[in-house]
Amino acid sequence: MLKKRKFPRIDQNWHLKYRTLEQHVDQNSPLSSLAINVSGGGVCFTTKHEVPTNALLALEIESPDLEMPIIAMAKAVWSKKRRLDDMFDLGCEFYWVGWKDDSAQKSLADFIKHQTATSDDEACVVED
Repeated sequence: MLKKRKFPRIDQNWHLKYRTLEQHVDQNSPLSSLAINVSGGGVCFTTKHEVPTNALLALEIESPDLEMPIIAMAKAVWSKKRRLDDMFDLGCEFYWVGWKDDSAQKSLADFIKHQTATSDDEACVVED
């Protein structure tokens, strides 16, 4: 079935730092990564570490295209091990974006809207 995505994605290799959020307070060091694509609803990035589905993550996404880093809390929705290396592609859904206001999420959404407005609207395959 062909369907348009709820949130258009753009391919961006933005720098990203993440850490898992555990039930207990854990001061684990953030891990660095690169985003594969980003949307108003989430981000896909590569990681050397397997992250379980439904794990909560604290994210900091840096882009030269945005005024300040995006700070977000997200849930790991899916993870796929790559065939050619020991990396994982991790898809995360944003739970919260910004810092006490909507400016970060609005900046991200406006940037993506501008980027996708200049290209054709693409459909994607959605698996049921």
